[in-house]
Amino acid sequence: MRKASVIIASIILLSAICFNTTGCKGESSEPESAESTSVTDSIGQEEAIADTIEETPMPTAADMLFEDFIFNFASNRKLQTSRITFPLPVIENGNKTYINKRQWPTEHFFIDKDYYTLIFGNRKQMNAMNDTAVSHVTLENILFDQKSIKQYKFSRIGGKWMLTEIESMPISESQNASFLDFYERFAIDNEFQIESMNDIVEFSAPDPDNDFANMSGTLLPDQWPAFKPEFMPTDSLYNFIYGNAIENSSQRIFIIEGVASGMRTEMTFRLKNGKWVLTKFNS
Repeated sequence: MRKASVIIASIILLSAICFNTTGCKGESSEPESAESTSVTDSIGQEEAIADTIEETPMPTAADMLFEDFIFNFASNRKLQTSRITFPLPVIENGNKTYINKRQWPTEHFFIDKDYYTLIFGNRKQMNAMNDTAVSHVTLENILFDQKSIKQYKFSRIGGKWMLTEIESMPISESQNASFLDFYERFAIDNEFQIESMNDIVEFSAPDPDNDFANMSGTLLPDQWPAFKPEFMPTDSLYNFIYGNAIENSSQRIFIIEGVASGMRTEMTFRLKNGKWVLTKFNS
C-alpha cells in the first residue's frame, strides 16, 4: 500500500530543510533565548509543512483505493473540507444533529498515532482493501476508556470519496463487540495472552540472521514472551470496515499497520469453546 508516499516524502523533505537551516524563519538581529527560538522554529516548521501539503494536489488515482485517499484526507485540511457533505449528519445516542463547514475541526485520525488497525472476519474480506469497486468504507475510532466507537462513514460519489455521516455507539453494539472485549485485556495482560493461545500457533517472522528471509514454524505457549509483538495498542484503535459488515464468523484477523515505519503485525484468532484463542502470528 502506498500510504500517501508523496505527502510523507514532502513532510520528511521539508523537515530536513528546516532542521539544517535557520529554523524556517528569517534572521533577527535581536538575540533570543534557546527556548523561545525552539518554540518559534517548531511552530513555523509545522505551519510550513501544513501549507505545503495543502498546496499539493491529491493524485486522481488516489480516489481508486480508499486507503490511498484517507491518507491524503487526514493530512490535508483543505482537501478534507472539500470532501465532506455539509451539513454533515452526526448521530449520537440515537439523536441526529448537523454540523456545517465552519464548525468542522480538522481531523487527522491515525496520522498522529503512527499506526492503524484492521479487523477482518476472513481472507476474502481482506481482499476488499484492493477492490476498486468498493464504494462504502467506515473508519472506526474505537475508544476503550469510553467504551464507545465513533464511526466515520465514507461513500464514493461521482468517483470521489466523501465523508457523509458520523455515528457514535457503545462498543457493546459493535459487530466486533465480543472480540474487542477480549482484545482489550489481551493487549495488556501477559498471563492472559499465554492463556489465550491455541495448543500450537503458526508463526512467521523475519529471520534475525538473514535480512532477506523469513523464519516460520510453530509456537508453544511458553515461547510467546520471546516472540510476542513489541507493540499492541491499548488505549484506542482505528479500524477500517470495507463494504458490507463483517460476517458473524468465529474468526478475526487483526492487523497492526505502521503509518510510515513499515511495521506490520498480523494475528489470527478463533472462537474455541466460547473463548477467543490465538492460532496464527505473523510479524
